[in-house]
Amino acid sequence: MILLLNLGVEAAIEVTKKMDRSVAYDLMRQCANMQEVDSGDSELVLEDFLVKLKKGGSPTGREFVGEVMKHAFGGDDPLTSIDFLKRLDKAQLLEITQNEHPQVAAFVLAYVQPDMAAQLLSELSPEQQLEVASRIAVAEPPRREVLNQLARTLGGRFNNIITPDSVGTEVGGLDSLVRIMKGVGREVEQNILTGFSENRPDLAEELKKNMFVFDDIVYLEDRSIQKLLKEVDGKVLALALKRANQDILDLIGRNLSERARNILKEDLDAAGKVRLKDVDKAQSEVVSVVRRLEEAGEISLGRDDEAYV
Repeated sequence: MILLLNLGVEAAIEVTKKMDRSVAYDLMRQCANMQEVDSGDSELVLEDFLVKLKKGGSPTGREFVGEVMKHAFGGDDPLTSIDFLKRLDKAQLLEITQNEHPQVAAFVLAYVQPDMAAQLLSELSPEQQLEVASRIAVAEPPRREVLNQLARTLGGRFNNIITPDSVGTEVGGLDSLVRIMKGVGREVEQNILTGFSENRPDLAEELKKNMFVFDDIVYLEDRSIQKLLKEVDGKVLALALKRANQDILDLIGRNLSERARNILKEDLDAAGKVRLKDVDKAQSEVVSVVRRLEEAGEISLGRDDEAYV
């Protein structure tokens, strides 16, 4: 690291070009944490550079890294990109989403992978979930200067070297929220949908049109219900139906054989009182099966906007 810092930007660029990119990033990450190189250490590494060091001093780690990575791999200043968010672990991302402004949290959730975003959203308080989800749904593509400031603020905190690939990436919007919502549990899902229905009914309707919730089972055709029943464990189904409305109970019942209906009734009676979170979990499992079958093209959710010929 000291050698690279004292080689100067031009020479360091040539050296870095010869490295594997992952190795270069790792080395640059360490360099970025160095504020100034001690002249005594520099002399031990390369005595020929002593005069140059005394005259001009060595660059700071962040300045050096910015120039080297910019010229070695192209693009803008890598310290102004936000791609590093995808390399943070869950604990680091959770620190951001729980403690930063909701707009920042919304951007982070919209930017990382949907499965990670779903986990993070589930960890927030109900109030935060609603606020952040609302901001994701109506988000506009962030301006470049906003991205740059966000990258400097968060990137500096986590001491990451950031690649230039994703500056200007469009994130957020209803589609982004739908992808995240597909990975959350029913409790989080219902909290957000209920909050939207009370505060943003237009947004709630749009969200419901683009995702499937347990109560929407009532809209499935009999053939789709029969496919679903073959894939769902009987005990999971019984648990999920503990909070189901009569329409869903009737729909399920008429698509079961008499023997299967009797078994389901026995399972419901045997379950007795159950924890609400266990029912929510079972309903989430049923919805996951519905979504999997739809993605595989085995069932249709019968959305109002589907075209028929």
